[in-house]
Amino acid sequence: MAGVTGVIATSVSHRMAEFGVRMALGTSRDRLLGQVIVQGLTLVVSGLAIGTLASVLLTRVLSAYLFETTSRDPVTLVSVAALFLIAGVLACLGPAWRATTANPLVALRTE
Repeated sequence: MAGVTGVIATSVSHRMAEFGVRMALGTSRDRLLGQVIVQGLTLVVSGLAIGTLASVLLTRVLSAYLFETTSRDPVTLVSVAALFLIAGVLACLGPAWRATTANPLVALRTE
């Protein structure tokens, strides 16, 4: 969660002028918030896909570390993926909210 927050926060800080220009041209705060969250969730979903694939491929190795569950238990896989997805959304909210505070006047002056 900290890694996703860091990556998105860095991306937002580098793009603050762009966000200010977008807001000056009429983009709503909700749309801007959604764009940043989608950018972060793209990273989260990619990581979930790679992690799920790796866990399925490495079932023999993982089975030694699992207790009272199988290595391909669908309930466990879906539950963990859902928790990571929720954590990813929460990790993206802070930087996304910061993107909506871009001042269009400052952004236009820097351009």
